[in-house]
Amino acid sequence: GTLPFILPALEQSTVYNKIPDGHLNIDQLGNRRWFRQAELFLLAQARLSAFVCPSDTEETGTDRVLSRSHMYRNATGGVTHQAFSLTNVGFGITSYVGSAGRRGAVDRNRGIFFNRSKTKFRDITDGSSYTMMYGETKAGPNLAYVWISAGPISSAFGFGDRFSHWGSYHPGGIMTIGLADGSTRTISDNIDFQLFRNLTMMADGDVIGEY
Repeated sequence: GTLPFILPALEQSTVYNKIPDGHLNIDQLGNRRWFRQAELFLLAQARLSAFVCPSDTEETGTDRVLSRSHMYRNATGGVTHQAFSLTNVGFGITSYVGSAGRRGAVDRNRGIFFNRSKTKFRDITDGSSYTMMYGETKAGPNLAYVWISAGPISSAFGFGDRFSHWGSYHPGGIMTIGLADGSTRTISDNIDFQLFRNLTMMADGDVIGEY
């Protein structure tokens, strides 16, 4: 996931330093999944308030957690979305996930985060103040993302209370987003859908005005 990398910036170096050597390498292909390694399984149960929105009253009662999510180009040229879940045994939950753009890494409509991404500021050609880096998600009525492995999600499916959907428990359909320039703002789930998609993409070339 993306969140372990920002732990030091959140004054959570104690947690960060417990991640075993080598597991902050973004290419883990062929390695055992984190929940099959005792150190990471235990660390995933740390509950970090910075990763949970105060309005997210459902996060402690979810039955299952999403251990990872993935998007890839399939044989027919379309995009396949996959998610793998685990029984929630007290994992630390996150209300926030990274933005994968409209379709992840599969085309020019990618977001800041995608599989094995190493995005630099110069890659955000749409402008850092007009590109979404993180946002809130409800994941599902009985499902949540675990902070240690929360993968980025796309804007293809919009808002709602399901896997790969954006949304929050704030009254009135308000959702907080974090932009690439470090600022935060709130948007409504009634926002023009194409405009929202444009916000999640970093180099689609469309000009975004005030919103």
